[in-house]
Amino acid sequence: MTQYLIQPQSDFLYLFIESSLDMARKMSMQTAADVPLNIVSDNSRSERRISPTWTITHLKERLEPITGIPSSSQRLTLNLGGSQSLVVISALDEETTQLSQFPLQPYAELNVGALA
Repeated sequence: MTQYLIQPQSDFLYLFIESSLDMARKMSMQTAADVPLNIVSDNSRSERRISPTWTITHLKERLEPITGIPSSSQRLTLNLGGSQSLVVISALDEETTQLSQFPLQPYAELNVGALA
């Protein structure tokens, strides 16, 4: 057990407490860690880090320059590999639906195709 000597007039103690509080605030504001995904389309293949806090609309906007497919025409399918099924990344309200609603797994394949 650690014991601390507290001196009421100590500037060091004040700075220590202030720094600890700042660190605690920052830690409580941290979001989910980015997830690396393999982005695949007819025109490209690359690895990108995706934040689970992004909305579907934001992801599609970020994918447009990579794939060449306009965000309004994209169909996103997440391939988790193995015996697991494909997951379509879609929602009625894509502007507010976050990617954390889907089973993002590191290095899963995100297929970007054009809507027919």
